Amino acid sequence: MEVLKPISAVIPVFLLIAAGFLFAHWKKISLTSVTEIIVYLGTPCLVFGSLASKPLYVADIAVLFSGIAIMFAAVGLLVCLYFSVFRLSSRGFALPALFMNAGNMGIPLALFAFGQAGFQRATLMFVILTFLQYSLGIYILNGRGNWAEIFRLPLIYAALTGLAVNQAQIQIPEVLMQSITMLGQATIPIMLVTLGYRLYQFESLQWGHAVGGALVRIAGDRLPPRYARALERYRSGPGAFKLDLALDGPIPWAAPEAARAGCVHVGGTLADVAASERAPSAGRAPGRPFVLVGQHSGFDETRAPEGKHTVWAYGHVPNGWTGDETGAIEAQIERFAPGFRERILARNAAGPTELERRNPNLVGGDVNAGLQDLRGILVRPTLRPVPYATPVPGLFLCSASTPPGGGVHGLCGLGAARAALRGPLR
Repeated sequence: MEVLKPISAVIPVFLLIAAGFLFAHWKKISLTSVTEIIVYLGTPCLVFGSLASKPLYVADIAVLFSGIAIMFAAVGLLVCLYFSVFRLSSRGFALPALFMNAGNMGIPLALFAFGQAGFQRATLMFVILTFLQYSLGIYILNGRGNWAEIFRLPLIYAALTGLAVNQAQIQIPEVLMQSITMLGQATIPIMLVTLGYRLYQFESLQWGHAVGGALVRIAGDRLPPRYARALERYRSGPGAFKLDLALDGPIPWAAPEAARAGCVHVGGTLADVAASERAPSAGRAPGRPFVLVGQHSGFDETRAPEGKHTVWAYGHVPNGWTGDETGAIEAQIERFAPGFRERILARNAAGPTELERRNPNLVGGDVNAGLQDLRGILVRPTLRPVPYATPVPGLFLCSASTPPGGGVHGLCGLGAARAALRGPLR
């Protein structure tokens, strides 16, 4: 039909995705083995077969690289402009904007729209974007690269081998090439069906903070939509990176007074502290973090074996950050307690995602239950005369998501109790 001709390349893709979606509704399976077959067998054969089977000229590769560079520059400028206009900074937002789905969506679309020539170039683009995702993408997310991760991907070796065979014009035995091609081509529909299956499992409702999700679970439809939307806009604060340490002795502070404190704030100068706390809001992990150190075993001998000590320490990192701040935290303590590292017997590190896994209220590792800027103090969690009260009669909030925010003070509970006593409990 002529009316469907403009979208004829798209229809097969969405039909296969829909098949996976419907299959997920009908039957539940584990995709782990399927994913491993795709990653370690199907995709490498797809990449090698595509790059080795048809001539690919250096000029074509250069044009493709140039196009990707221009695309990245243009999208990067748009993201920077968006951050500037709305005064935001989120590495998690930048990544999906820069790295589109060039694999299980891009390759089939190119094949159906442009045939084998488009299929080959789309495959090469997929390899390039994957390389950038595991190099530039990790750098954007963590503030540091991890090049070793790239060379754990089988498709990188398949791409290098395929390009070498192509440029050297090496003839692969037809029987072997047919087997590789068949396995590679089978990967395309499997990827699309798998995508549909995962879309069925996707939970579309993502609240801005745990306070919204918790209230919805408790109150359900009794929450007015306007109030629910306001909760959804509630902003999380920086994440925390926490260390639990076993030491061979007490922390050897250069300042003796620090040894007499149960909790020590390690920051350096005011400029050091300001820079450390500014970094997470800009999406960076601080090089010299402002660290809180709890050294309780010096005052409670039940916290550690005789002669040994236990310590916890944490510093702020970007919300939801997945990097490792262990070295920076230990170096900051070492800076004010020379010899500290030599006393470490064992350590347990927990980043933002692990902290949230342990306690869902710590969204993205936010131990303060919400961003504590001027707006976060006045509108916590929503702008209401009595922030502890909800529109549901008899339902009150008493968490750190209410004024005055996080801290060891109990004032949030006191405010909620007084609101309840002035209302339904009067």
